[in-house]
Amino acid sequence: MEAGAIALIAGVCFLGSLVQAACGFGFAVVVMGVLSALMPTFGEAAGLSNLLMLCVSAAFMLRLRGHIRWRVILWPLAAYLPVSFLMVRIVAADPNGLMQKLLGAGLVGLGVYMIFFQGRLHIRMTPVSGLITGALSGVLGGLFCMAGVPMAVYLLSVEEKEDYLATIQTFFAMVAVYSAVLHGASGFLTGRVFQAFLFSLAAVALGAAAGKRIFNRINRETLKKVVYGFMLVSGVFLLAS
Repeated sequence: MEAGAIALIAGVCFLGSLVQAACGFGFAVVVMGVLSALMPTFGEAAGLSNLLMLCVSAAFMLRLRGHIRWRVILWPLAAYLPVSFLMVRIVAADPNGLMQKLLGAGLVGLGVYMIFFQGRLHIRMTPVSGLITGALSGVLGGLFCMAGVPMAVYLLSVEEKEDYLATIQTFFAMVAVYSAVLHGASGFLTGRVFQAFLFSLAAVALGAAAGKRIFNRINRETLKKVVYGFMLVSGVFLLAS
């Protein structure tokens, strides 16, 4: 890969990691628009995003392990695994251009929802709602590596901020391991992916450290609005390209 492309990937991964640490989710939302344009195939972009998100989520899972609410994520995980498997197979068989358009539409839809309706929808953490949330996360995660939005809404009822961050990052770490196996089996973890992964690790670590400082010190709502605006702009760009 060219040095300019690697620098751009590292830069957007820094931003994605910062957002993931500060908001609890959003890494793929920030990076997938850029990665899908720079990587040779959409599947490779998804595989790279998943590997990097695994690093961020696993680090927070270990650091905040005393705050993890394990029972809360069991039902979503049970639904996520089979649904995500089916979605990854769709990605493996689908033309790259169509997936880019779907990603653009998904970014616009998620951005509009989160800007205008975020905070108005609260889901009770029951087995049924957990299964539904997990299935939705499986669709978004398998197609676009964007399982975070349904889980973030599902976990809004968790009162303690540290419990929320620990639990959602644990969910992401677990599904990222599973997704890495699926992406590898589908041929998406190529030499280009590992090259970009290695060059981006330092940027991801720095972004996570900066994001955790933001999580601890400032109002996250302002940061969220910036992220959702970026999501809309990225979605419109992908739909127009």
